Amino acid sequence: SARAASVEPRPPAPGGGSAAAVRGRRLRDLVPDEEGARLAAATTAALAGDASAIELHVPAPDGARAVEVRMAPLTAADGTVLAALGLARDVTAQRAAEHRLRASETHMRAVFAAVGVLVW
Repeated sequence: SARAASVEPRPPAPGGGSAAAVRGRRLRDLVPDEEGARLAAATTAALAGDASAIELHVPAPDGARAVEVRMAPLTAADGTVLAALGLARDVTAQRAAEHRLRASETHMRAVFAAVGVLVW
């Protein structure tokens, strides 16, 4: 039952609400059911010694947020896995910028193809 131990107050915390409202809550309770299995699998993998990164879509008051979660094993000096360490980062703005860039590139390719003139 992993819990949010530390939450950066900016940007909005995954699952919506303030960082204080998220801190101490079970991570599983912050994601919708369909994403919970993926989070559980990443946690299980980290407890088995494997690091992973997944992207979850989490509801928030201002709409769905894209949250990148990186899980890794926390190990003792002898290599024994003590816990799973997770870091969640809101990547909604980054994904929106990537989408706009792809759309712009597609548009520019179409313009250059229609003009038929080499531009550089």
